[in-house]
Amino acid sequence: MGRKPHGLLLLFEGLPATVIQSQVLARVEWIESNAIATFDIFAFAHSRSLYQTSAERLTALPVELRQKIKLFRSFKPALPGSRKLNRGRLRNCIGSWRAYDFIQARGDYAAAVAGPLAQAQNLPMIWDCRGDAEAEFLDRLGKQGKIGPIIRWRARSLMQDGCIAARTSTAASFVSQPLKKKWQSRLGTKAAYVIPCVADERVFFFDAGLRIATRRRLGYSPTDTVLVFSGSLNFYQGFDLLASWFKREAAKIPTLHLLVVTPSIEEARSLLSSADLSRIKVTSAPFADVNGYLNAADFGFMMRPQSETNQSAFPTKFAEYGLTGLPTIVGPTVPDCYDFARKAGNLMPLTAGGEEFLRPRPDRNAIMSRYVAGLTHTGCEQQIRDLYRGIIRTG
Repeated sequence: MGRKPHGLLLLFEGLPATVIQSQVLARVEWIESNAIATFDIFAFAHSRSLYQTSAERLTALPVELRQKIKLFRSFKPALPGSRKLNRGRLRNCIGSWRAYDFIQARGDYAAAVAGPLAQAQNLPMIWDCRGDAEAEFLDRLGKQGKIGPIIRWRARSLMQDGCIAARTSTAASFVSQPLKKKWQSRLGTKAAYVIPCVADERVFFFDAGLRIATRRRLGYSPTDTVLVFSGSLNFYQGFDLLASWFKREAAKIPTLHLLVVTPSIEEARSLLSSADLSRIKVTSAPFADVNGYLNAADFGFMMRPQSETNQSAFPTKFAEYGLTGLPTIVGPTVPDCYDFARKAGNLMPLTAGGEEFLRPRPDRNAIMSRYVAGLTHTGCEQQIRDLYRGIIRTG
């Protein structure tokens, strides 16, 4: 049997705290264990602080994963001319191109840096498009009231990243249908697949015993209704919507409680300060412990504001909620998630409230099985194999 194709997975975001395990390394592990390909990982960090935090995360990983990853400094993507500067840095870091059968670039900027180099070497490149970078930038700055000529120049630069990625890639994957639709015309006839953000069913699952034990540890009674929010508090998450929503609904339902699992504990507490704090728990947790908190809850919360960022998104937390069998409050502002939850039978509409939380809940094991079939690596196996098939050259 011949060797597996060997690829270079390229990141220009350091080792991101919220996704390095759940998305990057979990995907690599699954692809390697299913004999599709093997990887080296190059992670570039554009600041001293990002480099240092990434180095700390690297040392915390198991040795077999640490050996795959090399961490480098890079020029800041917002710096004029940074693509060319970082291409030179990448070229020096690679050494021999013959070591690789393909490149996989995570994100638009990574693909814009690597694409011209890959073309020059006649090396296939997968553009792994994770979201609408231009829209996210404009949505964030617009929320702060900072739209101006410099901001619009930077937005055009982000759009150019995607255009270069589309032009120089061999194939592309997108996390949602709206995101694929945005770039389809730029890709032309190149292969393009929708592979949503999935979760690992070995890490996230429903277990009645775990639910009872975690609720007991957290001090919840059997009659308490627990709503959970898990993740960061980035502007597009709509945590302010959750704060106002919970304050309103808690006044109607005396047994309603809110559980927030986030690395931004103080910010979350500040945003929730006007609500009934006796019914709110805010905590942080290692990645491996999040499953217990989701099991303890009765509903997941993913209410997001209307924006182009959210239209193209497919948050990892959605798959994690579903794999633990949680009914999930989500609206059409995240259309692919909304449609999946509606078909899977665990959709709680944005208008949910009051007596709807006291009605019989769906079978969590049944919900879990539907998410295993659709939002895990195994559930997306055909799309993943199709993405790599035909673009990987072997020696």
